[in-house]
Amino acid sequence: MKIRTTLAKAVATFAVLGAFAMPAAAETVRYISKAVPTDYGITCSFWRIDTLKIRVVSGQMTVYLEGWVNEDAFTAGHNPVTGRSVLIENISEQTVDTGDGGDQNLYELMAGKVYAMILATDLFQGGTVETVTVD
Repeated sequence: MKIRTTLAKAVATFAVLGAFAMPAAAETVRYISKAVPTDYGITCSFWRIDTLKIRVVSGQMTVYLEGWVNEDAFTAGHNPVTGRSVLIENISEQTVDTGDGGDQNLYELMAGKVYAMILATDLFQGGTVETVTVD
């Protein structure tokens, strides 16, 4: 009985933390539609970004995607079948069209947004983002 109660509490905790959360019915979800064979002998055609890892010094970004057999498997709440990592080089050289006829450096755009989100956390609230020139 204690094991069942503990398991129920753990599941409730994960649900509250969003570990099992699926997008709300009205939420738009971006994904890549591409049939990619897996090591399990099946093909996944629905891929979502799970994790981004940016290496500032080397100018690289690793993107970890999770794959489902198809959109129906994802929307039904099934777990992903597999995952794949993709290495993107030279992110410091990439630009984004700002819509006003200009371009902005992709890294600077992302870093600005990420720093703003960090400053919104309890740990860093009230902090400031500064710059320093390094020779």
